[in-house]
Amino acid sequence: MRPPLTDCQQHNYGIVVNKHCNRFYDEGKRHLFATFEMIALDCWKDQDMSCFFVTDDDIWQRFRGSWVYDTTDQPPEKADTIEELAEKLKLDPKMLKKTVDDYNAAVNDKEFDLMKLDGKATTGLKVNKTNWANKIVKAPFYGYPMTANLTFT
Repeated sequence: MRPPLTDCQQHNYGIVVNKHCNRFYDEGKRHLFATFEMIALDCWKDQDMSCFFVTDDDIWQRFRGSWVYDTTDQPPEKADTIEELAEKLKLDPKMLKKTVDDYNAAVNDKEFDLMKLDGKATTGLKVNKTNWANKIVKAPFYGYPMTANLTFT
């Protein structure tokens, strides 16, 4: 089995789910450097160190080859459907599909702007995303298992 993605350093631009396919954290609360330690702590403390990042081709192409996604030497899992991605990540396909569908349906129509807290958010979910809530709709879909690691000493 591949080593998991380190430091939770891509969570802003997709969704993060636990092993039950539930989002548990506002991935768009603040910028990456202000939140990657908080989501890592949540993953470690409350999610049994079992978290997964999910995104689509639109976001993947924007960041491919950048430090945001090069925090591991392992390629992501890649699939043509969310259900197939779930199987590769050893998650429940129906549950992940429902989570992604619910998330997509809750995304507002504000402009997506990576350079600021853009207010492109979700409403009506148990945990809303407050910024960078880009829909996950364009195949292929990508995912990584995540873990919390010590970043600073």
